[in-house]
Amino acid sequence: MLNEQIPYIPVITGADRIKSIIASKGTLPVDVYICDDAFQHWPLHRDLNIVAIDAVNPFGNGYLLPAGVLREPISSLKRADVLILTKIDGSNNIQALIMKIKSINPKVLIVESRYKSTGVVDVFESKVLPEFYLKDINVVGFCAIGDPLSFESSLRNSGAKIIKQFTYMDHHVYKRDDIERMVAFCRSQCIPVLVTTHKDAVKLRVFKDLFEGFRLVYIPIQLEITKGSDELIQKVVSICRN
Repeated sequence: MLNEQIPYIPVITGADRIKSIIASKGTLPVDVYICDDAFQHWPLHRDLNIVAIDAVNPFGNGYLLPAGVLREPISSLKRADVLILTKIDGSNNIQALIMKIKSINPKVLIVESRYKSTGVVDVFESKVLPEFYLKDINVVGFCAIGDPLSFESSLRNSGAKIIKQFTYMDHHVYKRDDIERMVAFCRSQCIPVLVTTHKDAVKLRVFKDLFEGFRLVYIPIQLEITKGSDELIQKVVSICRN
């Protein structure tokens, strides 16, 4: 997915971040490494820690895994340099959340943001469809992401009529049976369109033949920074220059 979104920037993968970085040195023209999901990756030295917090459900029930959703105690936010609050348009008490964060880390830069959909794309043709393509169309949605409710919200905002939504575990590896089950449901209900996420779409192109007679599309999502954009850019640029 990242390769499709930023084809001009090298993307490397690997469970061991340090080995991956070392292996890329000398082979890629890279000065700065941006590591996804690395706040708990203790062996890796980081010059800037950016943490995203879901403003709708910031800390779950307050417990660590497996009793809750937290990977570390909330007090660990004191290590963060930047906190990006996401989904602020769905939260009713941003100021209370900001005050709680500031009580833990008074110096942290807090940035506010929201997600917005940017149209509809045909998965197999990589064709951008009209913005209101899904409006009033009966669809089946499916995804395998960490927050399936956010996908359902985007789908509803598109104007589509959701007849059924299939939800799989985050990072699910799709199998032929999964596709056949969803397509069979669509066929039984005369539903012409299935909708998924970009993250899922890149896993599905190998199953093109199974979607014969149906259209599979995804809704691209972008992060829009609504407050603190200039401060964030300045902080990142200052780190990169040092």
